[in-house]
Amino acid sequence: MAAAGEGGGGGRAAGAGRTVKPPFWLIASSLREGQTTETIHSGVRNALLLPRSPLCDDVGLFDVPMTLKFGSFDDLIRAVDTLQKQDGVVEAVLRRVERQALELDPEAQFKIMWQRHSLTAEQYVRRFTWDESKFPKARAIRENIEAIVQSVNKMDEEVRAKVAAWQDVRQQANNSAAKRDILSYAQRDLLDLLTPSVVEEEDFVQTDHLTTAVVCVPIEAESNWLSSYEKLNSFVVPRSAKKFNIPADKDGVCLWRVVLFKKGLNEFKKAAAERKFIVRDFDYNEGVYKEMTEQRAKIVAEQTKHEAFLSRVCFAAFSDIFVAWVHLKAMRVFCESVLRFGVPPNFVSFFLRPLSDGKDKKIHKELDALITPPGLFGNRFYGKDSNEGAEGEDFFPYVLLTLQPFGS
Repeated sequence: MAAAGEGGGGGRAAGAGRTVKPPFWLIASSLREGQTTETIHSGVRNALLLPRSPLCDDVGLFDVPMTLKFGSFDDLIRAVDTLQKQDGVVEAVLRRVERQALELDPEAQFKIMWQRHSLTAEQYVRRFTWDESKFPKARAIRENIEAIVQSVNKMDEEVRAKVAAWQDVRQQANNSAAKRDILSYAQRDLLDLLTPSVVEEEDFVQTDHLTTAVVCVPIEAESNWLSSYEKLNSFVVPRSAKKFNIPADKDGVCLWRVVLFKKGLNEFKKAAAERKFIVRDFDYNEGVYKEMTEQRAKIVAEQTKHEAFLSRVCFAAFSDIFVAWVHLKAMRVFCESVLRFGVPPNFVSFFLRPLSDGKDKKIHKELDALITPPGLFGNRFYGKDSNEGAEGEDFFPYVLLTLQPFGS
């Protein structure tokens, strides 16, 4: 069975200020008589890391245990299919968590927690060793796959739940802000406009008989307003009109106040409406304003708290899912190598990272010369370059998987 190459990828932006490098290649080749892991590794490094014209930025051994338990041949076939499927599923969850973390912080730096060390994703791949405590080698590969799937699904559900809670709080804050920014003075909550910093002590008169009306007056109609408001109703207090010191709204409407007798308020509203002046129902109360600002402050604080918590959840989930994903890749390398090269398992696995997409063909040529078995096998299975299209797979005389730590 020929292993499928999973393509390359040049540098791509990933979030503000981040550039994604080409993916890691995970390679496995059979060990023939007289060959050792060290000789293959040394030969590949020497060929791909030439001082003057290197093809890769790094080449290193990839720790795939030779003692993983796969069961029967049929079990192995099923494991290969399951691993290929779950590889894509787990990566999709990882990318979703990554995008969510970057939405919260475009400059987020992802770390992998490994043996009490904090590593970058690239460092973890380069230093990868099998985690026996999480994925015992004595346990069947099928069971380790199930453990990974269950763990990743649980983390995915947890992140989704935290995202939903954060979005609810954010929606409350956004709705409040949107209303303040979009609605006209005829529609907005006047508590947003007539604040203690705007309202003076004598602006609102409230007695047993007197009240204060707030009126929306277009800028172009202010002259008409000033010459007519006292005539709108006989209960208006003369020369009581005053313009509030706030900018006009998006429609060019300003807010004024008028003092009048309470019994004439309804007639005043009708007469004002006939002249296109809108009287708002509003009772100024500094205590109510204080309650509103405190409530909004609570919403903002709640949003900040949810964002901080969600960010921590995303970073922790990214680390755990990435670790699980790399172990899944290692199991794929093992199963496809056993299926390709036979039993008992006897192969060398290593990682490399091309400097750019343009190096892919040269790298395959070097690998073909270094690790292809004698005869026509290598030439027969050397497939088209991945840049030619995505309709088919690339087949090589060695197992080849790719691992891209970050999405585009």
